[in-house]
Amino acid sequence: MPADSRARASLTLVALVLAAGLGCSTPAPDRAVEPWVEVAEIPDLRFTLDTSRIEAADDYLSVWLRFDWRADQFLPDSSRYRTSQIRQEIKCSERVSRTRDMNAYMPGADSMSFLSFPEPAWAPFEQQPLKAIYSEGACLLLQRMNRLPPA
Repeated sequence: MPADSRARASLTLVALVLAAGLGCSTPAPDRAVEPWVEVAEIPDLRFTLDTSRIEAADDYLSVWLRFDWRADQFLPDSSRYRTSQIRQEIKCSERVSRTRDMNAYMPGADSMSFLSFPEPAWAPFEQQPLKAIYSEGACLLLQRMNRLPPA
């Protein structure tokens, strides 16, 4: 499957998951004061990690990743968004991760859609092409920051 098709399929899945969380609103954070560091960039998308919200728990790290899209993305209800954030729990040594929370920021709005996953399953990075890019990139950044838990 071509990379564009895989990315579109992943984006469709993200949009469907985000749509399930519509209706819950939380104020948008002030991005100007948050220390976001770039993880990776592909033609249509830039991934960043919030270095102020890295939390260690047992054998994994909990991090917030932000996705800044170059073009409008659409939820199934036709709502637009350009920025989304996920709280990702990562076991870098095992190359698995899971998503706990997801937010979608609408252009020109001060609120967001929010979705929480109470008991998500751990999944290999390679399960989705987009996930492999941001999870691997996050682990490399965390390693450079000396923030990985002991193996």
